[in-house]
Amino acid sequence: MVDHLGLAARRAIAQRFLTAATVCALAFCVGILAAGPIYATGAEQAIVYAYMRSANPLTKDTVVSLLTWPGFDMSNASQRVHSGLAPLHISQLTLQEESGNCVVSLGRRSAQAPLAYRDGLFRKLPLVEGRDPSRPDEVLVPQPLAATLGIAPGDRISLSHNATTQATVSGIYWAARGKDALVYARHRLLSKPSASPLLTTRAGFDTLTRSFGQTTDIAIEWDAEPSFAGLSLADLRALGPREEQSSARIRATLGGTTVSSDLSSLVPGVSQAVTTGLAPIYAVAAEVALVGLGVLLGVSLLKLERQSFELAVLTTRGARLAELVAIQGGEAAIAAIAAFPLSLLAALGLALVARTAHGPALPGTLFPIGFNALAVQVAIGGVAFGGLALVVVSLPRLRQTVIQERGRLSRTGRGILARLPYELLPLLLGAAALTELRRHQHGGTGSGLDPLTLAAPTLLLLGVAALAARLLIAGARKLDRVAVNVREPSSYLALRRLSRSGSTTWLALLLVLSAALFTFATTLRTTELTRNQHAARAQVGADWSLSVGWPEQGVSAANRLGSRATLAFYGSAAASSAPALQLATIIGVDPASYAAAGWWQARDASQPLPSLLSRLSSLPIGMALPHGAQTLHIRVSASGGTGLRLWVVLSSSTDNFLRRPLGVLRPGTTTYRARLDGASRLLSIMLSGSPQAVEKLFRHPKVRLSFEDLVLSGAGAERAVDLSAWRGLEADGTKVGVTPVGAGGLQAAFTVSQGGSLAGIAPASSRVPALIGGVGRGQALTRATLQVGSLVLPVRIVGRMNAFPAATERGLPFAVVPVRALIERFQQALQPPGGVFVVLSMGDASPVALTRRAGLQVTAVSSAAAIEAMLASRQENLAIGIEFAAAIAGVALAMLALVLSAYFGGRRYEYEAASFEALGAKLRNVVATLAFEYGAVVLCAATVGMAVGLGLLAATNSYVTAPAGGPAATGLVVDWPAIAAAAIVAAASLAGTLLVATMRIRRLSPAAVLRGEPE
Repeated sequence: MVDHLGLAARRAIAQRFLTAATVCALAFCVGILAAGPIYATGAEQAIVYAYMRSANPLTKDTVVSLLTWPGFDMSNASQRVHSGLAPLHISQLTLQEESGNCVVSLGRRSAQAPLAYRDGLFRKLPLVEGRDPSRPDEVLVPQPLAATLGIAPGDRISLSHNATTQATVSGIYWAARGKDALVYARHRLLSKPSASPLLTTRAGFDTLTRSFGQTTDIAIEWDAEPSFAGLSLADLRALGPREEQSSARIRATLGGTTVSSDLSSLVPGVSQAVTTGLAPIYAVAAEVALVGLGVLLGVSLLKLERQSFELAVLTTRGARLAELVAIQGGEAAIAAIAAFPLSLLAALGLALVARTAHGPALPGTLFPIGFNALAVQVAIGGVAFGGLALVVVSLPRLRQTVIQERGRLSRTGRGILARLPYELLPLLLGAAALTELRRHQHGGTGSGLDPLTLAAPTLLLLGVAALAARLLIAGARKLDRVAVNVREPSSYLALRRLSRSGSTTWLALLLVLSAALFTFATTLRTTELTRNQHAARAQVGADWSLSVGWPEQGVSAANRLGSRATLAFYGSAAASSAPALQLATIIGVDPASYAAAGWWQARDASQPLPSLLSRLSSLPIGMALPHGAQTLHIRVSASGGTGLRLWVVLSSSTDNFLRRPLGVLRPGTTTYRARLDGASRLLSIMLSGSPQAVEKLFRHPKVRLSFEDLVLSGAGAERAVDLSAWRGLEADGTKVGVTPVGAGGLQAAFTVSQGGSLAGIAPASSRVPALIGGVGRGQALTRATLQVGSLVLPVRIVGRMNAFPAATERGLPFAVVPVRALIERFQQALQPPGGVFVVLSMGDASPVALTRRAGLQVTAVSSAAAIEAMLASRQENLAIGIEFAAAIAGVALAMLALVLSAYFGGRRYEYEAASFEALGAKLRNVVATLAFEYGAVVLCAATVGMAVGLGLLAATNSYVTAPAGGPAATGLVVDWPAIAAAAIVAAASLAGTLLVATMRIRRLSPAAVLRGEPE
């Protein structure tokens, strides 16, 4: 007998299971849609913050400036400025004070320069010599002024205005233009290197200005940067009027004040960035929600299959259509009410995933994820629409009688509507959108994110996925010819079911679509994040780039950096003997440490990096001193140049450079002497002159010197050095002609044109090895002479490259040389570098502490992570984040469809399973049949979906993403770990579902099934 209680229980459980599945499908579908406004709210704040962070500070900041008057109260003025700026929620307020020009004197030499103080300026300035001021009577002197007056650290200088006071020079700072617009832009504090001020502490400024008699007409400035963290576009619009009100209030309470800001001019640009950034987020959420709607309708159809007989019985017994619609509407309302809170939770989770997936966030960015009114409204509308769809899809089943239902079940053919080529519509529209997008890109018109970049890939994805699913099903229907030759019952039955099952079409379409979307989204995300990382590293040259001041002992400092960091040099050079290298960029690298501490792309050179770096080894310059040498004697005959100074340049065994004075040049023949203690190599003998000494020589600038009898003595022994093979050493760009004289002597002739290091003589040295790039392959260069600043550098070409990170644009000429050779030659000629030194490092840890311990002064820090975060805040990346989250939701929906299809599809095997058992077959035949059918569907659909996703992304990649940087462009990077994880989840879901379905089939009575009894 039939167990009617067990039957009822099983039917109730199945009904509840389908209802729960309907609720889950509806919740996921609406959750994807509601995730859009939740994610967009945080994304809007991130876009505003990123835009304002990169904006010109002279535009976004509020600058308050005034000239002091008699009786000016600094404390009261600061209080009023702070009070007036309070409505702007200032994140940083910088005070600057600058006096009028005072007379700076050292001995009989004098010049004019202002005295200034600015908050936080010292840590941005590279020091040539000395240290930052710490006491009220200490000042930093700009390098041009120090060169003019011959000032050195420790000197006492006089400052005069209405009175005179004394100050101590603590250091000399490099006055070349930097990047901070608030300091280096036109008409700012350090805009003109030749008119740079003396710098001191805040206490020092007050003390020194009072001491030299200036108490009025001091220019005071406050630079106020509003806090942009957490601001939406509406908040930013409201900030403009508040800024105008603050400006008016400050001018009213503090007379004679000028307040400037142009914050409102940035609002249109921010508005456009927000619009182009949020549109893709909403579009992607809506597109994937449509896929979720397909899953929802599929679950509803499964549910109707379970209810179809009962509905037919009710119709046959006279139930009215309105009553049946009310029943279906009640079920849909219950599902919608239950799905509403679940949809909000799903939306919140997907938004969190999207925030993590879009890439690293800028430091200080607020990217809040939480419920908002729009998300709740979207969720309410979504569940209402989904409930209505559940009712509408059930309408065709509400008019069928029992006889019509039995007739429908006995026929397996598809209706005419199912045979229509629906996929042609999105395919044609997608092809048209892609063609138009290609035309837009070639035309180069417009700005921002083209709407076609959203429509084209989506339409093509839908169309190609539907076409691929149709072809899969068409191929499966051809399996009837194969099935007749299969002897294994389970394989035969699975093949027959694959060729005839209607539900396979729906499942295959969903699996192909979800696999294509997931592959497309994950690969797009990984590719874009990889591009961002490469672009950031190409711009920085490593993970970290620290600008450092001119290293007084660069070689020894580089040695102390170890393997974690490397010292590099970036500068410009002019090639005097190689026209192809005119105006080239010159890069100095350490061949021993650059490979580990710098960033490199394999495509930047045709050969591996280690083999290229090994070619940059160079021999030390100069000559080795004999052991125990303590004194150098040299006889110099001068026919001009009286008042210039002679120096001997040395290096120690620890790679420290030493400069020892030989004395002031005197007319006639004189023997000069210098100490050699602590030195191991003799690099050069140089001549220098102060501006005052050189000025006296302008009437007779030609200088001829004869160097003879160079003797090294010490420890009871002497060694004479033959100078005839030495060469002239150019220091200021003038040619030095040398001629051997006498027995081992050398005559040098040059023309004086400027102060500083002038010329000298040095032991002959080999050419510096160099790798070149940006030069045509047809130009066979083997040697060249480069001029770096005032340094003449003969090089020999040892290899070629395509590009070099951070140093130059692709295609422009450049040369890479060993940084040690550069530093040695700069020191040998007593020359400043004429470029910038940086410390590069890879890894998450900042090398600032390591660099300072090595004795280098850090003036600026650049991080690839910060640039990568800036790139990740673009609208393309924000859309990628929500697309990745939506793809995960799509996979979850596809898994739900797979589980339901496999579980309830197992009911189709009840008669076959009973027949198998009646014929003596084992349960494993039933399991094999289920596994074969659904395993084939999943494997084929997932494979085709992956191919569709990758192929579509390859075809549209250049349109859906904006290149992060030419030098760092890269191909598609497939996210195999994510794809593998999704495959494992799909396999586990299918295996678990088949296990449960098999256990249910096993509990059925074969006799009852074969007799046709109900479940």
